[in-house]
Amino acid sequence: MYGILKYASSIEGELDVWTDCLLLNPRRNSAFLVNFDKLLRSASASSGRVEVYEYLRFVFGHDLERR
Repeated sequence: MYGILKYASSIEGELDVWTDCLLLNPRRNSAFLVNFDKLLRSASASSGRVEVYEYLRFVFGHDLERR
């Protein structure tokens, strides 16, 4: 979750955006290096960075309003 929020923050602030991330699974003692853009593209029906950011902003904003 932190990675997704950091990604959104980087897009909003026009900072450098991560391209690769390392996913760790300490229970299995394993790691998985993945290209973050490809991961988001496959999880978001080929939406671009801006569309993903806007969707995340909507989801988190909507969740805060409900609380």
